[in-house]
Amino acid sequence: RSKQWYQRRVRGTTGGKDNQKKNTTGTDGEVVAPPIVGAELVKTETPLEDVMKFLDPIRTLSPQCPDTHTLAFEVFYRKGKILLMIQSIKRAIRTNPSTPEIPLHLTKLCDYVSKHPESDELVKGIIAEEMEGLVPGGKIAAWLDKYAAEHTSGLPQTFSVGCARAFIDSNTTRTHLEAVLKFDFCKATLPSCLYVLEKLQAGSLKPSSEDLALYKKHVHQRYPLCPSFKQEKDIKR
Repeated sequence: RSKQWYQRRVRGTTGGKDNQKKNTTGTDGEVVAPPIVGAELVKTETPLEDVMKFLDPIRTLSPQCPDTHTLAFEVFYRKGKILLMIQSIKRAIRTNPSTPEIPLHLTKLCDYVSKHPESDELVKGIIAEEMEGLVPGGKIAAWLDKYAAEHTSGLPQTFSVGCARAFIDSNTTRTHLEAVLKFDFCKATLPSCLYVLEKLQAGSLKPSSEDLALYKKHVHQRYPLCPSFKQEKDIKR
């Protein structure tokens, strides 16, 4: 009986005829499910549409988490949804004004709005009003200067402002990278240092391998026990 019950349960949860065809029958008559292939499970042909299946619940269940809104901005930026980009930035600012992604996201939003004018007059008016509230006069450089002055002791904020300015003028990328490398790491927390390391390793501000090694060296002096910043010779020991 238990064997028959199990077979009925397997057949009832295979998701229809298409999935049943993929199953095979063992020598003892039991239905054997196809092997699980991780690469197939994460494969998607419509990533921006599929990510919304996860983003919407996150925005509903974790509205007080700044990461929720920075993630939402990245998705809506790629989808070209200006009003939703604005909404995400406003929520991020309301949740935590010191969120390090805000300077770069706001800079990218200003750039996107200027390059993609809205044809609908009503929507155009809403965007103009919202943008004026976020960046008075559209002067993003002045906004970045003010933000930087208010967060002089924050490593992630200094890094993000540098990324934003480099986005405006790519010729200044090296200058802003050097500002990060010369930061007073006595003021930096370990999570902040790890955050910037992850961004640098992902290619932000275009660091060379020597730049990454120098950054790790500086932080290692501040946090000698953290394995992420240990030099190779120390790891081999």
